[in-house]
Amino acid sequence: MRKELLADVLLSMRMNKGRIRLTGFSIAWGIFILILLIGAGRGLVNGMERIYGSNVNATVKVTTGTTSLPWNGYGKDRKIWIEEKDAALLGEKLAKYVEHAIPIKAMRNVEIACGKEHVMRTVNGTSTKFMEAMDARIVAGRSIDALDMNMARSVCVISLTTVKALLKTSRAEDAIGMTVKLADRPFTIVGVYKPTKQYVAQNDVFAPVTTITQLFVHDNRLTAIWLKMKKLKDCEENATFTSALKHILANARNFSPRDPSALLIFNMYDEYLVTMDTLHSIQSFVWIVGFATLLGGVVGVSNIMLITVRERTREFGVMRALGCHKSYIFLLVTIEALIISFLSGMVGMLCGLGCLKALGDIAEMAAGDGTLVFVNPNVPFYTTLTITAIIIIAGVIAGYIPARQAGKMKIVDALVFTK
Repeated sequence: MRKELLADVLLSMRMNKGRIRLTGFSIAWGIFILILLIGAGRGLVNGMERIYGSNVNATVKVTTGTTSLPWNGYGKDRKIWIEEKDAALLGEKLAKYVEHAIPIKAMRNVEIACGKEHVMRTVNGTSTKFMEAMDARIVAGRSIDALDMNMARSVCVISLTTVKALLKTSRAEDAIGMTVKLADRPFTIVGVYKPTKQYVAQNDVFAPVTTITQLFVHDNRLTAIWLKMKKLKDCEENATFTSALKHILANARNFSPRDPSALLIFNMYDEYLVTMDTLHSIQSFVWIVGFATLLGGVVGVSNIMLITVRERTREFGVMRALGCHKSYIFLLVTIEALIISFLSGMVGMLCGLGCLKALGDIAEMAAGDGTLVFVNPNVPFYTTLTITAIIIIAGVIAGYIPARQAGKMKIVDALVFTK
């Protein structure tokens, strides 16, 4: 019985190849578009997270300017400075929001020399957590550690591009332990990094802030303070943090917290939150469009199955007249719908995943060494299975109604049916 049923289903499908192709294309196209849209949306989110850093690694840069408002007996046009103790103060007072407060003391256009080769770079005196906060990947050696800071060691971390320029090699390991001169002062290379964020300087040199203070800049003034943020919930909490930051430094440095030019805050977190909200909204829209496309495929399957039953009415009547039970006809139509839905769904799924893989490879090749904004477009495995299961079930349901009608059809009505 089972072999006969399967043979009848396959025979019916071979005799109606055009209809099978049309039905299968509707299903495969719907699932292909849905997977493609979801994966592309995920690729954009991944790219933005790589550019701006993950939620946990979002950063805020604080620098100072000149006052534009009088305050506490001081006139305007007063230069504001921040010091190392201000970084410690922010880390203490904003512990709810900030994981690390990192001092930066920058020297620009410094000559970095190794043998006969030399380049001009910005040298940043910083602390142990800077490379981590910037999400810069150490490709060889190590970052600056606490012992470097405490002993004011003459060590530095340089970029991979600087290694290529000075040593004429692309092997980062070759640079570890070598000595370079920073403004005619010998420094040992202990690490080589490669930036993973768009806004991290590609070629800067990093050294302990204690060493830079001791050798070059003999005061406690800083160029900037970088804040590595903890996870903030939304833009409202970020605004609360920004307000608290302004009031703390305003009290410490004696300027108005409402002064728009005394304090300059480059808040990547704010941009990150807005960007992520936008992208998640786009993803939601993508899901709606994808499901609408999928629904269109299901409606198409339903219509085709209804037409199929109508076209085969006389055939079903003859089968009933020869003693075929109505449940047999019901199974005949339902199994056909199941086979078409399953095979077409798998084809659509595999084509969608293959297309996403190709798009990811093309985006990576097009970006080269630049910023990659479309990263690893993918659809989670469980999501893919769920989508495939939905289209298969929908296809079966679409075939159920006409199958039920075919099974209930009276023999006389079927035999005298005229198309």
